[in-house]
Amino acid sequence: MTRQGAKGLGGQLSPAARIASYAAAAWLLAIAGNLVLNDDYDIAVRDVNMALGPFALAQLSGAREQETHRLQASQRLEEAA
Repeated sequence: MTRQGAKGLGGQLSPAARIASYAAAAWLLAIAGNLVLNDDYDIAVRDVNMALGPFALAQLSGAREQETHRLQASQRLEEAA
């Protein structure tokens, strides 16, 4: 992966992207629920599958944030020693 590609991925995995991703996943699941109530099961399953993408992005954002905090803490400990 090039530097520009890595920077682009880092920009997408921000805390704001995490919140927006959860919102998008919830929105798609709400649409799927509405479709189930209208007996459109095939389209509802499609929307549930589409909701997995934003949910995965939100989970990756959270994992990246935790790893960043862990690395910063270990660097501060190394500098203090």
